[in-house]
Amino acid sequence: TVRRLLDQFSVSQLRFANSDLGRMQATADLAVRVDSLLGTAGSGITAAMEQFFSAVQDVATNPASTAARQVMLSRASALADRFRSTSQQLDQIQADTRGRIKAGVDEVSSLAAGIARLNAGITTASSALNGQPPNDLLDERDRLLGRLSELVNVSVVDGADGAVNVFIGSGQTLVLGNVASTLATTPATDDASWLDIRFRDAGGDQVITSTITGGELGGLLAARSGLIEGVRQQLGLTATALAFAANDQQAAG
Repeated sequence: TVRRLLDQFSVSQLRFANSDLGRMQATADLAVRVDSLLGTAGSGITAAMEQFFSAVQDVATNPASTAARQVMLSRASALADRFRSTSQQLDQIQADTRGRIKAGVDEVSSLAAGIARLNAGITTASSALNGQPPNDLLDERDRLLGRLSELVNVSVVDGADGAVNVFIGSGQTLVLGNVASTLATTPATDDASWLDIRFRDAGGDQVITSTITGGELGGLLAARSGLIEGVRQQLGLTATALAFAANDQQAAG
């Protein structure tokens, strides 16, 4: 008889660490993209604003200069283009994030189905092999559980028959023995440009977006509201404030 030797507490800690790492990595990936979009020297919003203000100062210094006025208008147009381009690139980051969320949700459902099948195989094999543990099946189930923990925060409870039960979010049962529930995405109720995550089982479905706080999906969900939408809001406020200030000054002569 060949038996596996492993520390279940260490395995649980590893899954927790995987979930935490997945969340931080997803957030970091998006933060790097946003930072490169806004903070690149010579190509970000700041550089375009500095060039515009410099051109305004030249006009204030020499208001009779037609050339200075033309440069200021050119810089103003370039700044408006930069705001527009930055907004469009944020739209692309948002679209990419939506795609990653949907792909992650689909993979969670696939992993859950795989774990349920392995549960059934492990239960059957444990009875048929006269005490010989089905190590290959157990190893494969651990691999799927490890990948699942990278995507969402999970809690795994061993069953008496060799199967495991898997819970996610705030206690939703993703796998119960050989039965798997599924996740799906639908347009968010408060903003159709984003996605909600729905949990579906025999009892119906419910939105669990707010309960997914760990793993890659948790990181993507947190970044979409705290990072992407935050940057979009600040970009809009900056553009609006700049436009009003410039127009007020123009009106004042």
